[in-house]
Amino acid sequence: MAHLPVMRAARVQCGVVGKCRTTRAFSTSMVHKIPDRTSTTASRKDMTFAMRALAHSGVVQIKWTGCSFLDGDFLMLSKSDCHATHMSPLDTVKVSVEDLEKSFYDAKTDESNTIASVLEKHPKALLHYALHKLSGRSCCIVVNNLQSSWLAAQKEYRDRDCLPAWELQCAMFAQPGDIPSLDIHHADALMPSSSTRFDEPSQHAKSMYLKTMKGCILPNYATAVFGSNVMETTVKAMYLDYAIRAMQSIYATGGRDTVEEIPAAECARLNTLWDTSAHYNGLEELTMLRSKMELPQWWDKMELIEYEGGNPDELQVVAASDLAPETVIGLVGGRVFPDPTKYTIRLATNRHLHMSDGHGSSGTSVFTRINHSFTPNLRCTPMPESEQVEFRALRRIAKGEPLSFDYTTTEEPLLASPFVDLETGKPVGMP
Repeated sequence: MAHLPVMRAARVQCGVVGKCRTTRAFSTSMVHKIPDRTSTTASRKDMTFAMRALAHSGVVQIKWTGCSFLDGDFLMLSKSDCHATHMSPLDTVKVSVEDLEKSFYDAKTDESNTIASVLEKHPKALLHYALHKLSGRSCCIVVNNLQSSWLAAQKEYRDRDCLPAWELQCAMFAQPGDIPSLDIHHADALMPSSSTRFDEPSQHAKSMYLKTMKGCILPNYATAVFGSNVMETTVKAMYLDYAIRAMQSIYATGGRDTVEEIPAAECARLNTLWDTSAHYNGLEELTMLRSKMELPQWWDKMELIEYEGGNPDELQVVAASDLAPETVIGLVGGRVFPDPTKYTIRLATNRHLHMSDGHGSSGTSVFTRINHSFTPNLRCTPMPESEQVEFRALRRIAKGEPLSFDYTTTEEPLLASPFVDLETGKPVGMP
């Protein structure tokens, strides 16, 4: 199998063919817990779904709109160079909190080596981390689009900390402290300003720290929205965008001086409903958007997760639901090359498929993270006529079970990146 040089399980980036940075083993009988989409944890697929939803709802207009989730030792972010409409779970990245904290220390002591290293790889990481620290929330979506730029350009709203309650979505952000203006500069590599320090928020920010801040206006003509989980925050970002569009329409039609605001008591009642009632959690909107997203065939069948206690760049694929025998997991296409690599699957003589998740997404497919096994639960069938491969369940597969196929069933005797199978000790693809 011309895939990553692994020892039975670990699908990791390797610098030398045939040698790995890890020999982490996995068990085909191990079952992993899959996070719920409304829980206080987040998966790479959750973030992918969120960015696709924001793109299809018109919130994402340029690449700098992004989502982040702070969970323990890592900050997970959507990559800035991905196409949100066709985003893949591999278009996410994790940055260690330790590196981010070092970057803040460097910013205050003018030692910029760590900052340069972090920003070069993840240009949005420090901005998102600063916003997490100020808001005290797990999820943050920074929106750069025409609506956010328009709101940030209105001095009236930079000087107040909420929107006018002109209609229902505006009312969601019309409570005092809902949308303050924060002095956090992305372009300056997040050097602390005189009014806002990331480790010591201003008194104004402290007063909003855990209670009222739903979002903020940023000085680079962007907005940010905060929440406890990815789906909640996604819906809030959509509602804020709709609220700004409504304000723009009122301005454009000359109705600003005649519009009647929703009474304060009604605003408070509506916000209580939005904050506490499951009927108003916005998931119905996401369900409606899902039909527009053209999600791949494998979406409800596979989940991309990390090895427990391992490097966040080491990923494996597990079943996202219970799968019946003969279930087609996916038909995967990509680009055909004349020579094999550690990432390709052989279609025919001198024809090797580098699998991709589709136009606009990561150049590599999540299927490249499926591990090898001599007792697999999937069968991989090359389809040279259509330049695809089919992955099909060989037996019943339990939700959370790692997915695997036998690399030797698709390749020639020698693999581009041979390895030793940890479970059996057998060489795979070696002379």
